[in-house]
Amino acid sequence: MATSATAFSSAAAAKIRKRLDVLGLYRKCLRCAQDIPDHGSRATFDIYIRDGFNSRQDLFPNSRQAELAIQDAQEQLERMLYFQSIMAQKQKQKVSSREKSTAELTKSDDVSRTTQSTTLISSDEGVSN
Repeated sequence: MATSATAFSSAAAAKIRKRLDVLGLYRKCLRCAQDIPDHGSRATFDIYIRDGFNSRQDLFPNSRQAELAIQDAQEQLERMLYFQSIMAQKQKQKVSSREKSTAELTKSDDVSRTTQSTTLISSDEGVSN
């Protein structure tokens, strides 16, 4: 009798653990979607994620279909994270490029002001002679 109770409790624990893993994956997907900058795309991904998980909630936890659905969700999450990392790198490059061109403009403005000052000083010296 103790053996069947132990087997039941370990099967129940595995089922609960699997459910918690899926819930964690669901939350990661939703958090990742919240990082999408465009509001329309974010809302679309949010709906897509919720519908995807809701449509598969009746699958048996250890079934092949459930395993494939979990694997698919994990792959999609990895793709979203990869896409977001690429977008973050591009954003950093844009900011860096803007800062660089701003610095170059500032430098050229300084050179131009120095040249203008020198020209004014030279023309003033010519006037006083």
